[in-house]
Amino acid sequence: MPYDRPIIQIIQECAELLTAINKTPFSRQDIIKLIKWKYNEVNNDTINPLIQGMTDNLRGGAPGSTGRNILHNVGRGQFILSRNR
Repeated sequence: MPYDRPIIQIIQECAELLTAINKTPFSRQDIIKLIKWKYNEVNNDTINPLIQGMTDNLRGGAPGSTGRNILHNVGRGQFILSRNR
């Protein structure tokens, strides 16, 4: 693994950081930019399905990420941390 922890955990940390700096709602692109800043080798096609599966009000996503309910979609491509986590 070219990164030091699971991508799901990295996505959650990015969402928490964006929230802490009052960048809400945030976009998929905001999360991807943060991840790529440190882990440039991670492909967008890996990140996007995980974000989808980690979002409480969206369907689909990568196996292993669904049901995590970390994110909540508030508009086309816009997210906040889920209140149900």
